[in-house]
Amino acid sequence: AGGALAEFLFVRPTREASARASVAHAANLAYAAAQEIVMVVLPYVNEKVGGTVLTFSNLRFATNALNLLGGVAMGAVSDRTGPKVALIVSHAAAAASFFLVGAASSVRSLYFSVLPTIAMHGFQTTMHVMTLNSDSSQRARALGRVGSLYGIGMFIGSAMLLG
Repeated sequence: AGGALAEFLFVRPTREASARASVAHAANLAYAAAQEIVMVVLPYVNEKVGGTVLTFSNLRFATNALNLLGGVAMGAVSDRTGPKVALIVSHAAAAASFFLVGAASSVRSLYFSVLPTIAMHGFQTTMHVMTLNSDSSQRARALGRVGSLYGIGMFIGSAMLLG
């Protein structure tokens, strides 16, 4: 059923577990790559819209505060509705934030772009998918694979910007 893929992802050897894990990992890889691209481009956008180092610092503080609050909320969403809904919400929020960063034409609009980050918890939700689809004996490895693949996504994102 799940075979070699299930072994690689450390999930139960069923077609369903392998499919869920594959989709979650692929989405998380893309999420990490896009996030890395935005992190590299964000200081440039800040400067282009007239922001300063202080503006950028405040923007990052606001983003981190929203992420802190949103983590608790998205955990509850994932618990109540399941990780599928939470993944969709997380990735939609990421897409909205990334679009708004790209469309920013003023410091105010750049600040507006961080509002969707309250729901950007694709990594956390991918961890939930792995927890539900792995046995306790393989769980630590399954969760470790999430972090490894996220790191690969970050590497891909920054490599895409090499000149």
